[in-house]
Amino acid sequence: MVALSLMIMIFSTTISQLYAYDSSYFDTEQPNNHTKNLSSIMLNDTDAGLRLLNDVDHAIIPLIRAACHKHCVPLSNQGQKSLIAGGRIFFIGAGSSGRIALQLEAYWRKLCNEHALEGALHDKVIGIIAGGISAFIRAKEGLEDSFDAGYNAIAGYNLTSHDTVFALSASGSASFVHGAAYAALAAQSACFFVTNTTCSTPAANKLCADEATSIVLDVGAQAITGSTRLQAATGTQALLALMLYVMAKNSVHSAQASSRLIDQAFDQLTAATIAIRGAIPSLCTLVEAQVACLAHPDANFRKLHDESSIGYVTHLACNASQEVVTDMVEIVPTFSVTRLRTVHEQGKREEFRVYKLDAQTNSAAWKSLLNRPLTAHERDDIQDFIIGGNCDGVHAYHERPIGAGTVVIGYIKSNDSSTEQALLLAALTQAKLKGAHTALISLKPCMDSIDARIVDTCIYLPSPSIDCVENLMLKQALNMITNAVMAKMGKVYGNYMIDLSPSNNKLIDRAVRIISQLYNQQKKTLPSPPTYDDIQAMLLQVQSYKKQEHRYMPSIVKIVLTMLLTNTSCDQAITLLQDHQENIDRIVESHSHTAKGAN
Repeated sequence: MVALSLMIMIFSTTISQLYAYDSSYFDTEQPNNHTKNLSSIMLNDTDAGLRLLNDVDHAIIPLIRAACHKHCVPLSNQGQKSLIAGGRIFFIGAGSSGRIALQLEAYWRKLCNEHALEGALHDKVIGIIAGGISAFIRAKEGLEDSFDAGYNAIAGYNLTSHDTVFALSASGSASFVHGAAYAALAAQSACFFVTNTTCSTPAANKLCADEATSIVLDVGAQAITGSTRLQAATGTQALLALMLYVMAKNSVHSAQASSRLIDQAFDQLTAATIAIRGAIPSLCTLVEAQVACLAHPDANFRKLHDESSIGYVTHLACNASQEVVTDMVEIVPTFSVTRLRTVHEQGKREEFRVYKLDAQTNSAAWKSLLNRPLTAHERDDIQDFIIGGNCDGVHAYHERPIGAGTVVIGYIKSNDSSTEQALLLAALTQAKLKGAHTALISLKPCMDSIDARIVDTCIYLPSPSIDCVENLMLKQALNMITNAVMAKMGKVYGNYMIDLSPSNNKLIDRAVRIISQLYNQQKKTLPSPPTYDDIQAMLLQVQSYKKQEHRYMPSIVKIVLTMLLTNTSCDQAITLLQDHQENIDRIVESHSHTAKGAN
């Protein structure tokens, strides 16, 4: 007890320090009223739940359009000014923002090729993610708390006054990004601090007072509270990708009508979001197939170790790999599923895995993913993370469980060649012959040859002519699918993530606040709410207990929330969760009926 008390004291000190950082007022952390009953709706009606998610994606389009009309031309002018002066453009971020940074670099290189821009320009846009490029596929969330790491990550590029730096942070709170911004200011580079919240931390406000230019792309509350990979990431990616698109167009044609280009892009994004809504019946089928796979009694989804070859979802792509990898990687810290393992790591196989099917070697897969050659250091960083479809070794595609009780999904984009398309369809055919549920998401027209002998579920989406809009369309569809699956698997309550892994300051703070807010929603029938310190102490106690147990247990957030909502002990809460498939909607409903019966 003395040791536990000491641990609680230490943890309380950390949380008390965080309290001044209070994330509760961030726009990105606010609950979205439109999706407040998302989990219960999704549980009973997948179609209706998907429509709620699509509603939020559709609602933010006017907000992003207005922001792009305000910022896109000035930012593209600044970018061109840097390039003309021999400078560079940097995008830097951690987690989701870092993946956007890498995607923007790859997109610029694609634009350079399409518009025949001189070769020297290809290397002038640089994306940086906290933790190095392997963080693209294996989240390193804790790094966002390091100011020094951010400063050093970009200072090593020997910035000058001709460079432009975009520091990306959805909430504006990432210390890593603050460090990068101050490195830019120290070198007298132009620095833009891009966030998705009108209110941020004192440190963020000071950064802007110290001459970083604030760009606030406010898209309001996320469809799932705090999950900034959703609408916040869509807004940031849209603004900066369109900035690069306008730069490329203007480099070739001189002063293009930028407003017209922006409107064309958003007209297409609006149509894309509507097209996704039209595909919801097919999306439902794919969601239900994944839920059946993961919830199978013999699946390993809720087990500590592999006991079967059931319960796995495998994604195959060629040119769609960036969007698919991004979506799959970001569900790991968001919803606490097994993270991607290296060739040297043993343990439970990943429930979700992505392979770039057309890559003969792992280096080739990474080169294609980033759209550039790798440095020697980068090759060392990624060599143990297999994403190539034809690679050998542990966790390679040919070692992946594919058969009855698994799902294999293929993706085709408009720029996939006939060879790449044939390769993907052949892989889906083989998976179906082995007994897997197969699905195809295609943005390429004229796919009449696809039939039930190849795939069980076909989802066709019309491809926008502007490729960055196509990327956003696929992102939205993927986000809807994975969030629906996770909600139906009990990893969302209301519209709050309740299976998040509190691995850094932001996520610890978020976990405490999620529990507090969800408890307070039941205040009419429950006793006085626990304090912030009460909840963090419970989190620590459950975390300590969970580490001592050599068995599968639900997430600590879910256990603590169940303990509070049902006034039960830790063991009783775990039993309740197991009896109700870890679905708190069902637990609350059952507990309410029991209480009424007792009265």
